[in-house]
Amino acid sequence: PMTQPLNDPTSPTASELREEIRDESLARAADILDALSLFWRGRRPKIWYAAWNDVWAGVTPDGSPAETTPAPGLDALEVERAFAKCFYGVGEATIPLAQSCWETPEGTYGGRAALACTELYQRFGLKTDGDDHLPDDHAAVMLAFAAKLLRWGEWETLARFLSRGLNTWWPKLIEALLKTPEGAVLLPVAVATERAVLQTLARAEAECAGCAENASEAAGTEKEPSETVPTA
Repeated sequence: PMTQPLNDPTSPTASELREEIRDESLARAADILDALSLFWRGRRPKIWYAAWNDVWAGVTPDGSPAETTPAPGLDALEVERAFAKCFYGVGEATIPLAQSCWETPEGTYGGRAALACTELYQRFGLKTDGDDHLPDDHAAVMLAFAAKLLRWGEWETLARFLSRGLNTWWPKLIEALLKTPEGAVLLPVAVATERAVLQTLARAEAECAGCAENASEAAGTEKEPSETVPTA
């Protein structure tokens, strides 16, 4: 079959193709954050488990094709039991899923992190009104908000939100899961969440750096370093 010549005006340019691929990867990354949000919110219908392979593949590090690193198996019944024992107070110790609990010795909800999240969501015209009444610094809510920031291209806010939020306490949650017998069942999703957060944070920081570099070029290179605006 004949191919379109490179100078054909109906052919997409290289830059357009790069932008299309970028948009697709951004949408996929946001969808993964949303899927992980649903898991930690406790909403795991059959369709969620059907999408688990795609979620795992989406957070698999470069150089490790999904075909050679299949997603760890998840049994729905085992997941529900483990979730109840780890997070719902059914087991010996309850692992918190809200940031405030990790920031105070008492492990109480509704701390400064929750208030900061509430104020940030309101700045973007959002509020949590789900019937599960999760605190605003709950992992599920934070992941859902991160997905929105990613789709909106709010790179600076996204970078700060993740670096000061989930990235500060999620490794502690993984450590806690490793110490419980039931935690092994949930560990694959916890690891996938950590990877998604780190990948999104790296992307946001790279975008911030790129924006700062473009702004610097637009302003000209004749200014002294002391006159430039520091990057976030």
